[in-house]
Amino acid sequence: MQFLDWDFTQDLSAAEHVGSSEQIRFTRAERSLLQTLMSYKGRIWSRDALLNAVSGIDAEASERSVDFIINRLRRKLRDPARHPRYIESRYGEGYIWIAEAPQVKPANDAALPPIRTRLRGNAIMSYCDRPKAERAVLQEHANSVFVLRLQGFLFYGAANRLFEEIQQETDSELNCLIIDFRDVLGMDDTAISSFAHIQDTLRDRSAELIFSSVKTTIENRLSFLEARRFGTLDAALEWRETQILKAHPVEVPGDLTLVSHLAEELKDAEAATIVKYLQIFVAPAGTDIIRAGSDTREMFFLQRGTVEVLLNVEDTWVRVSRIWPGTLFGEIGFHCGGPRTATVRALEECHLVCMDQRAVTQLEMDFPDLAIALHRFLARCAATRLVFYNDMIADLIRSTL
Repeated sequence: MQFLDWDFTQDLSAAEHVGSSEQIRFTRAERSLLQTLMSYKGRIWSRDALLNAVSGIDAEASERSVDFIINRLRRKLRDPARHPRYIESRYGEGYIWIAEAPQVKPANDAALPPIRTRLRGNAIMSYCDRPKAERAVLQEHANSVFVLRLQGFLFYGAANRLFEEIQQETDSELNCLIIDFRDVLGMDDTAISSFAHIQDTLRDRSAELIFSSVKTTIENRLSFLEARRFGTLDAALEWRETQILKAHPVEVPGDLTLVSHLAEELKDAEAATIVKYLQIFVAPAGTDIIRAGSDTREMFFLQRGTVEVLLNVEDTWVRVSRIWPGTLFGEIGFHCGGPRTATVRALEECHLVCMDQRAVTQLEMDFPDLAIALHRFLARCAATRLVFYNDMIADLIRSTL
């Protein structure tokens, strides 16, 4: 999409200068504001409206941060505030996109198909490291969830093709359709009717419709639909998985202790001996068990409670995973050293076993056979998690080919 001197990528992640081939990249917050401003050329957007566009990205965003992001965009686009060509400020009103709109191709010649990826529940799951029994139930009911990730600008023809595909995909097993709008740049008024048809089709089949990552400008057009909304695809998947587990409950022990896991290979007394070398402690809700950037050589076994893994992406903390009891974490820092790449925070009171280098080394000296059994257990825990995520990545790659 070319606006004056800059040729923007479809997802607005970058732009290339037409004259010099210079490339610039945009942060998530900048992309969100660009999408909002570009969606209606000539419309004045108040700071409150633009704040809504970035509120899901930065929970602490304010009107001043909107001004800050606008200034960053102007510097990148070489767009002086006094003589703007792209973004013009209106005193007391807000901001307006004044650059010439791109020439949009007809739907039949659109560069991007409306559907970016098609995924069943066995190919995409939330980033929640659940107990083995719960993962088995989710895999058993994987075909009941269908995820469509959309992209580009949705015209009537594109949305209608989407409707036709959903008609073909819906079957007796499917009871939930998740449509993700994260990569959708905008929507033509004529496309809205197709989403109404999708809703009616799913209602007739007693299936639920869920929207995720819907931008404010698109939400305003789809607000009449009864679909459940979530800020991210991961949140939508986690909610749906929780509903499946409620409908098909499994018995998970309240305390998945390290002793009970080690007892699968050792005698109870031997497992208890190992634990004596390790530190057992309680982390209150909100505690950072691991902090990004810290240089610690510890790993943890979660016995009770849940934790979340947070990653700093473009100066914003993003939840990348949630971990349930019976799970090991921090093993990479333990074995490889170096600064931690993520923060792990307790969502509730958590009971943990901490394994540091000194304690493990002492166990190796005192009870070599028990140390070998501990390392065997730790390797199995790490391998199980690796296989789980590798399978998800492999299925995701296959679905995009």
